Amino acid sequence: MKQRTLRLLFISYVIPTLGAMLISGAYQLIDGFFIGHFIGAEGLAAVNIGWSYITILLGFGLLVGVGTGSLYSIAKGAENDDKARKIIGQSITLIIIPGVIFGAILYFSAPTLVYMLSDTDYLVSQKFVTTAYMAIDFIRVFAVSSPLVIGSLALPFLVRNMGKPYYATLYMAIGVSINILCSYLFIVVLEMSVFGAAIANILGESCAMFLGLYYIIIKSGEPLKLKHFKPNIPLIKNIMVNGASTFFMYIYVGFIMMLHHKMLVKYGGTVAVSAYTITGYIITIYYLGMEGIANGVQPIISRLYGRENYLSTRAIIRMMVLVGMTYGILLTLFLQLFPEFFTTLFTNDKELTKVTVHAINFHLPVLFLEGAFVMVTVFFQAIGEGTKALVISIGNLVIQIPFLLIAPQFYQLDGVWLAMPLSSILLAIPVIYWAYLRYRKI
Repeated sequence: MKQRTLRLLFISYVIPTLGAMLISGAYQLIDGFFIGHFIGAEGLAAVNIGWSYITILLGFGLLVGVGTGSLYSIAKGAENDDKARKIIGQSITLIIIPGVIFGAILYFSAPTLVYMLSDTDYLVSQKFVTTAYMAIDFIRVFAVSSPLVIGSLALPFLVRNMGKPYYATLYMAIGVSINILCSYLFIVVLEMSVFGAAIANILGESCAMFLGLYYIIIKSGEPLKLKHFKPNIPLIKNIMVNGASTFFMYIYVGFIMMLHHKMLVKYGGTVAVSAYTITGYIITIYYLGMEGIANGVQPIISRLYGRENYLSTRAIIRMMVLVGMTYGILLTLFLQLFPEFFTTLFTNDKELTKVTVHAINFHLPVLFLEGAFVMVTVFFQAIGEGTKALVISIGNLVIQIPFLLIAPQFYQLDGVWLAMPLSSILLAIPVIYWAYLRYRKI
């Protein structure tokens, strides 16, 4: 393909997908704004606990979306239409059955999961009791709505890979609009606290899911039949493997959030946990922006690779890296130069602001490297090598654990903040080199 054609193709997919992912992240930003300003530090700490576990649902939703989307695009590129329709059918199975299982586990284990994240002294404090009740409510609302949460991410992703990225963005934008209105009503007007924030999230996400489902079943033009929805174990296995790295990326986020929470309670208390919650919102938005750039070009890479158009595949990959790294480096610089700008979005509390600014300076100085891991992961997924992407995601999880356990013993609270940047620097070198070697072989 001509370079100009490739650039137009890149823009036509990346812009709506980037918009869709940032809109998806707006759910958490909305939580942060309303909870930080109208509920306070205990509410932020409760949401931090809740999202530590709800990331399981978000990760599985993206697993289904990325796994089915990339395989669907590869099948379409190879002109295997019947297989593409079977892949669509498996997405419904993967939304409903695991959704019910995850939901039941989260609902009944919510109290245990919440109390796991505290030490003995903090456990009996009045602040933690208040935070714990709010966190349990938050988790349980998401638990009973698990299939809706998973579907709200999976189905718009699939709509995008079916050639309608702007529709996917529109569906998510409608969902976020509903979330904003409901958050104001439930938190500010009706004073339903964190429980109201969770309900507002679910209502918005449900809207995005049902709009995506309507397009796939009714408007897509794919002649889907009952046989396409019959569970196909080999296809489900391929979807799971190809999307597993995205799932583990979110498991990594949730697990690291839990470890950070545990260490922050020990070395900094509620204010430190609330500051971490705010940095978590920033990281989430950055991650979703990078997911938008990388996953925006994933269907293009998959189709070109499926057609054995290798020169164009390499050109699209170079565009992804250039745009992704530029976005990551600029955002990282802006965070370091103007941390107060982001902090004031979530709180007016002077003590919390001071701790959060310090956290941004120590916790996020090499945030752009996390984006490199996202791009490498999506690169391997797009060419059907999901196992390699999974190895990177697991490596990113494992490498942080010793830093989180050891660094605070020497540097106290600053050791907790420094764990992520130190581990990212160490992991970046082998991961980027591995991806470069595979790129050269295309």
